[in-house]
Amino acid sequence: MNTEMLAAQSGMFHDIASIVHGTGAACSLTLGLIEATYKGSKVGRFLTRLFPKLVSPQAGRIVAVDPNAEKLALAQAIGATDCVQAGGAGAVETVRELTGGGVDHAIDASSSLDGFGSAFEATRRGGSTVTTSLTHPSQKFSFPVARIVAEARTIKGSYIGTCVPGRDIPAFIRLYRQGRMPVDKLVTRTLRLDEINEAFDALSEARVVRQVITF
Repeated sequence: MNTEMLAAQSGMFHDIASIVHGTGAACSLTLGLIEATYKGSKVGRFLTRLFPKLVSPQAGRIVAVDPNAEKLALAQAIGATDCVQAGGAGAVETVRELTGGGVDHAIDASSSLDGFGSAFEATRRGGSTVTTSLTHPSQKFSFPVARIVAEARTIKGSYIGTCVPGRDIPAFIRLYRQGRMPVDKLVTRTLRLDEINEAFDALSEARVVRQVITF
C-alpha cells in the first residue's frame, strides 16, 4: 500500500506533513538512536519533535532544552523527563548534572551556532551529536580536532530527518496509529494559503511548533 493511500484511509494528511518535517523524531528513528541502549538521555533545542514515547525502556532520561516555556511544557506532556530553559549560562551544566556527565545522544534543531555548541558540550565522552540546523553558509563552528579523537566523539548531520519517504512515512503512520507518535499534538494551528506570510513570521519568531496550511 502506498503512502498516499495510507494517508487517505487514515484521514491524516496534516499529520503526515508534521511527521515529515518533524526532524527530531525522524532523525532519531532513521539514524537508529531509538534502538540504541542509553546510559543517559537525549537533548536538543525544540526537542518537542522527538516524541519521547518512542524511546526504548533503557532510556534513563529525556531532556528537552528550549527557550520557550510553552514548548517545554509540550515536551513534558509527551514524555520528556526533564526540561531546561535554553539561553541561560548554566543550561549545559544543568544537562550534564541531570545526566551524570552528559547525554549519549544530543539532537540540535536550533538553527544556530549557539544551539549546536550547547548540544556538543552537553554530549558525554563516546556520545554522538546530531544537528538538523541549516545555518547561513558563512557561519562556522570550530573546536579542537583532538577532542573528537580523545573523547571518541561522533558528529552527524541530518537533513529532513534523513528520511527515505517511501520507506519511513508508512512506518511513521503505523506508529501514529499505535499511539506512539502523537503528531497531532505538535500542530499549533491550521491556516489558509493567504496567511502564509503570517505563518513565516510566526516561524521566524519561534512562536509555533508546527503550522499546517489547508487548501
